Amino acid sequence: MPEIIRPLVSRKADILLYPGLSILLLACAYYFVMHAAYFLGHAIAFDWNIFVNSAKAYISTGRLYEKGLWLYGPGAAIYKFPPFFLSIVIFFFQNGVSAESLWFWNAMIHIALYICTGAIILLSLKRHHTFLLYLLAAIFLLSFEAFFDNFLRLQLEIYVVFLVSLGIFFLNQRRYFASGFCLGISVGLKIYPAFFCIGLITRRDYRSLVGLLAGFFSTAAISLTTINSSEHWHYFTQIMPHMLSENMSLVPDNISITHLLMLLGCKESITRYIATSCLILAIVIVVSGVIFYEYTKNISKNNTAAINEDPADAFRIASGFSVLVAGFVVGAQNSWWNYQLLLMIPIITSMVLLMDKRYFNWLGLFAIFLSALLIYCGSNRNLPGLMTFISSVTGNRNVMPSMLLTSVYLRTVASMLVYIASAGLYWRVLREQAK
Repeated sequence: MPEIIRPLVSRKADILLYPGLSILLLACAYYFVMHAAYFLGHAIAFDWNIFVNSAKAYISTGRLYEKGLWLYGPGAAIYKFPPFFLSIVIFFFQNGVSAESLWFWNAMIHIALYICTGAIILLSLKRHHTFLLYLLAAIFLLSFEAFFDNFLRLQLEIYVVFLVSLGIFFLNQRRYFASGFCLGISVGLKIYPAFFCIGLITRRDYRSLVGLLAGFFSTAAISLTTINSSEHWHYFTQIMPHMLSENMSLVPDNISITHLLMLLGCKESITRYIATSCLILAIVIVVSGVIFYEYTKNISKNNTAAINEDPADAFRIASGFSVLVAGFVVGAQNSWWNYQLLLMIPIITSMVLLMDKRYFNWLGLFAIFLSALLIYCGSNRNLPGLMTFISSVTGNRNVMPSMLLTSVYLRTVASMLVYIASAGLYWRVLREQAK
């Protein structure tokens, strides 16, 4: 048992702790394998069908994007991402790979990258590992419902979260260009990871920013070998600006704080203000945190230590990016449920921090545990069973119609808990290391 928690409980708890967690780990492993096998056996991948149909349409017509911008509304069942990913799909189709084979290997890559991402986040903070942390991280990864939500559709979030995590890892290794390059590729898959570049700007990490541009333009160069330049021009000059100014969606798939407040009766103008405030607050927390650390360190070390050379930089980098990631998931005007896979970055980072006696606090531990539980309960697959149970216990037969709204409440609150816990831990890290 960790040194920080041991004084709070009896030493005899060790006898029950590890066997109990081992049993829970086996149960989670069974849960993971059975659900993955079910999805693979039934070939369920809703968004993947959009990718396949768009790729086949381009091969036959030479047109990837629709000309009518009104078609690219929030949540539209249409390919509305940069050309890079679909250029890879088209390449395989043109070389005789079937849609079924490509679907299978894409699903296998999803599983592999998911496990690798968890390991990469842990490796970024490898100096603070314990056996209990490995157990808890494995239990979390095998039961994190946001992964199955993405696996159900084979969206692109697993690639994004893998590349962002790899970028954080390289940043901790002082491999700045490689870090930015990974983030640049993620921007080439989906535009929103560009928001996380604020973490590089606040650190004045220009080598990483150069790497980011190199990574992004590399994706454009690759996609140009398969998809014509006119489609690129149409996307980046018309479709992308249109999507960046899109209105808030009121469908249950939107789990942003804006949607939650609208459901609670707030005016749309207020919800926009609060959502924007969440994003700005995430930026302010990171920027002021970096300034606070640099100022106190320069005083305490007579201006001899640069922030990028400090050996404790790993915790600041990981926790700072965690605030930005969680802030985006909470504050984005349209934050889709598949975005919650990104929360594995702040959740695992928080788990590592909470294992350190300098940063441990019960409130943060409770927030992280509750957030994972709410995401599990709010899943479209698990919520019907939960609502049926509540209905049978209470005798109220009217709970089922509110199921979709309940999902929005649970998932949004979960994201907010991760955001608050990450911000609190980031400040604890800064204050502790500035001493």
